[in-house]
Amino acid sequence: MSHHNDNPNRSYSADLLNICSEIRRVAKSHKLHSAKSELNEIEQKLKDQTVYIVILGLFKRGKSSIINALLDADLAPVAVTPLTSIITLFKYGETGKAMVIFEDSSSNWVEITEIAGFVSEDLNPENKKAVKQVDGYYPAEFLKNLVLVDTPGLGSLYEHNSKTTTSFIPKIDAALYVLSADLPISAADASFLKDISKRVPKLFFLLNKKDLIDGDSLEKLKEFNIKNILKETKIDQSELNFLCISARQFLESNENEEREQSGIYDLKKVILNLSTESGKELISASSAGRLRQVLTQMEQLLKLSHAAFHSPIKDLEEQ
Repeated sequence: MSHHNDNPNRSYSADLLNICSEIRRVAKSHKLHSAKSELNEIEQKLKDQTVYIVILGLFKRGKSSIINALLDADLAPVAVTPLTSIITLFKYGETGKAMVIFEDSSSNWVEITEIAGFVSEDLNPENKKAVKQVDGYYPAEFLKNLVLVDTPGLGSLYEHNSKTTTSFIPKIDAALYVLSADLPISAADASFLKDISKRVPKLFFLLNKKDLIDGDSLEKLKEFNIKNILKETKIDQSELNFLCISARQFLESNENEEREQSGIYDLKKVILNLSTESGKELISASSAGRLRQVLTQMEQLLKLSHAAFHSPIKDLEEQ
């Protein structure tokens, strides 16, 4: 980022913090307490300046494997069946620990290797343990300015997985949308991308499992996917970011040359660049979007409250 851009952006963050305070004052005076926790989160994010980079995509695209490759550690659980059912955040920490946060706001520290017991569909079916999210802490330099977020796969038989992921979208600064070399872009991908491309400040596309097909076929598949991404979203071709990678090739090899060919090192550079160069703008953009959402919800509640003075009880109950 050029030097002259830094000051305006810092000022924009300060402006957003001031807006947060003003919205909080209005919410308090009208007893709209539901806005409080969201405003707390937005304020904390603007102060911390930590970029949230989220891995998205349909189930079985290798999202958890990509996180493991980026951290070069076996942390995010992977399995043959649709697995991750809870949002899992990977943050920087001195030791490998995880905090499990439950829906009743209680929490519990566990070893990072025990994450699967709380986030997998097998060990926590339909979230019977009432887990809200899991925060994993790991001493990877890579995580110092960013948080990597693993999300439940979209489009599996478990509808609650898709809902969990969709509800997290407003908190995203940048997203890595995962496609797979063994399956061309689908109608389900297209439907989700149409929506998310309007709501996420920065979107990257990853074609995972590139080791499964040869060079020519890979190039054709890449072209096919790009053509359909451009058709389904309003992304300008010059701004489309598309990388071919293989998380498995990286994780299963000790040879540096093979790891280099996997594309994971290139992906790491892209992510580090996102978190340092353009991170502040992304945080401001996503925070502004969340503030707009809070204002819309407050406006709806105030309209409903106002209508209560002019409506029969029956009509009010229906509203």
